[in-house]
Amino acid sequence: MKSHKHLKLDQTKLSRAKTLSGAKTEQATIEAALDLLIADREFIAVIDSVGGKGKTIEDVFARPSRHERVDRLAPKKSKK
Repeated sequence: MKSHKHLKLDQTKLSRAKTLSGAKTEQATIEAALDLLIADREFIAVIDSVGGKGKTIEDVFARPSRHERVDRLAPKKSKK
């Protein structure tokens, strides 16, 4: 849903954001900024939801470390 808004914005910030985003219009710049803010907050919420589930990314996703993967590929020593 689109609605008309009358906003007083810092033109320097808007121009800089437009240049950095590569947007063609100021409206597209503001839309991109809003999308980025929403995505950022949703990402933080996901990160917070897995908080405390492990100390490292490997703990969270139960992926073995590089050394554990290499050890699994090594030939097993035979027992005599």
